[in-house]
Amino acid sequence: MENVIDDLISVIVPVFNVEQYLERCIQSLVKQTYRPIEIILVDDGSTDTSGIICDEWSGKDNRIRVVHKSNGGLSSARNSGIEVAKGTYFGFVDSDDFVSEDMYERLHTVIRLYNSDVACCSTVLFSNEDTLITSNKEPYTYEMDDLGFYSDCISCKNGNGVGVCNKLFKKEIFNDIRFKEGIYVEDYYTFPDIVDKIQRAVMISFPGYFYFQRSSGITRNFYRSSEKHIHDRLLGCNHNIEVLQKKSDSFKILLEHANVPRYLAISRIAGLCGTTNYKKQIKAIRKKLRSEIILILGSEYISRGVKRSYLMWFLCPPLYYTLYKINKRMIRG
Repeated sequence: MENVIDDLISVIVPVFNVEQYLERCIQSLVKQTYRPIEIILVDDGSTDTSGIICDEWSGKDNRIRVVHKSNGGLSSARNSGIEVAKGTYFGFVDSDDFVSEDMYERLHTVIRLYNSDVACCSTVLFSNEDTLITSNKEPYTYEMDDLGFYSDCISCKNGNGVGVCNKLFKKEIFNDIRFKEGIYVEDYYTFPDIVDKIQRAVMISFPGYFYFQRSSGITRNFYRSSEKHIHDRLLGCNHNIEVLQKKSDSFKILLEHANVPRYLAISRIAGLCGTTNYKKQIKAIRKKLRSEIILILGSEYISRGVKRSYLMWFLCPPLYYTLYKINKRMIRG
């Protein structure tokens, strides 16, 4: 399918103190086989050389625009990028990750071919580039309605997920949606708002987005602010229920499965770090998790890894918390 010249893609990249990884990310974007893109680098108050690297790249490639702002967090940076984006389609890339050179060409092709609101590809998780493993299987493409899209994302089918970074969106999706600022679970919180806006989605099962797992990432540092992590996860779970349960009974059923990994994480954080403000909520969550063992272990929407963690937690919570803590220490080295 030929590219349509007017189909500018805006790729929004929040940048904060990632000088070690930023070059890799930007290079993967400037090498895109789809050429009509604008790369919006939002320097979110970096204190290292990240801002300088952004400015240097804007001098090398006129498709790169740089926004410098005071530090406000990932959601704030994404929102700043949305405000200045001019594209027909929006994409998001985190600055310590990178994408395949043909990711946006492939996503643009299928989103137009299927007249979809969003197109997705598979995400590959890695901790160093030597460990990158991708599938040799021929990619295949399929359509989804809003329920199918939600189902695919919460079950991480074909390397999909609730995050926005492996996706290409029609700009209209974000006409009145912004990422909630000041929380740790910005993708999961925003996800139901996006689902509520779409009618048709398309998935192409090729490895296009490469997600770098850093042991120092914000999703892993809950020891410093455990109560806020609990608060934000509860906020995300409740927002999913609030927005989507009204859509249909099928969504109500899927919500039961979608929140299980988050409820398990809340219980784990409380078990490892303790809590003073959410004792009643933690007790209710643990009671709910224990009462739904058949649903959870039989669910096609909950990953095997989550099921294994859940079963260990169900049988012996103290052992589960201890083993989790040991495992994270080993990952951090």
